[in-house]
Amino acid sequence: MLGRQNAGAKTDDLQKQGYDAKILGQPVLFRLGEEVFNQVVVDVDYAHHRVAFRDPRAVTKPAGAIEVPLIELDGERVLPLSIDGAAPAQFELELGNVIGPLLVTPAYAARQMLLEGRPTSQRLSGRYSETVVSVDHLSFAGIDFSRVPIALIPDTELPPPSITGGVGLPLLAKFRLIIDYQHSRLYAIPNSGTAMTSIEKDRIGLVLDKKVTNGFSVAFVSPHSPAEAAGFKKGDKISLIDGKPFEAWPTQAIIKFQMADSGTIHIFTMADGTERQIKAVDFF
Repeated sequence: MLGRQNAGAKTDDLQKQGYDAKILGQPVLFRLGEEVFNQVVVDVDYAHHRVAFRDPRAVTKPAGAIEVPLIELDGERVLPLSIDGAAPAQFELELGNVIGPLLVTPAYAARQMLLEGRPTSQRLSGRYSETVVSVDHLSFAGIDFSRVPIALIPDTELPPPSITGGVGLPLLAKFRLIIDYQHSRLYAIPNSGTAMTSIEKDRIGLVLDKKVTNGFSVAFVSPHSPAEAAGFKKGDKISLIDGKPFEAWPTQAIIKFQMADSGTIHIFTMADGTERQIKAVDFF
């Protein structure tokens, strides 16, 4: 995971992790801290799972790239995004946000009437429950994405008034990003097929916890979701999902479980032996 300000490793930490990798004989995961971004251009190729470091003096605009201004505002790096055709607003570059494509402030949502006439729900984000809604269009680096889920930032976590919100990996990973802090710019190159692909979305409304013994526990149920309609409540215990036991599900698959394709059907065998069925549909 590529880190935000104050969320990454320092240069000496990176050197130590490189030494550890030699001893262990395998790669060691780390976060890239602000010190790295301030000194070199960071080239992140999400489609091919590669990161490269380049000399800021030698980087030129690649073929097919869109140059996006990446300025510092109130101590954060921000870039412009447009929602539903409105004038672009400044959103923080949040490379460490893997939960959703976009966070917006409640004030911005109210000004742009983003909740008017649209179904809403709630999602679990760490210790917070955040309002979610889907906007018709989100435009970034020359690409227009439709029916994009966004979330409202909790009142206790608001950025400075100059910043509208934050853009996360579910959107950013649609591009190869060449991030150049020294020249206050970012080159965005759409991955092959980016314009044709949608951004993943919760269509089940069920957050599962794989920390109980021999099964799953329901950690959160989104209002108005298929999971709520199927009778799920926080704390419910599940023995099997789609006929597979606890041991057959990787942790990452459980974390991403609710991001299901529309129309897929999932069967849950509860701890008491009863079964419940959920059909994945758009509910916000």
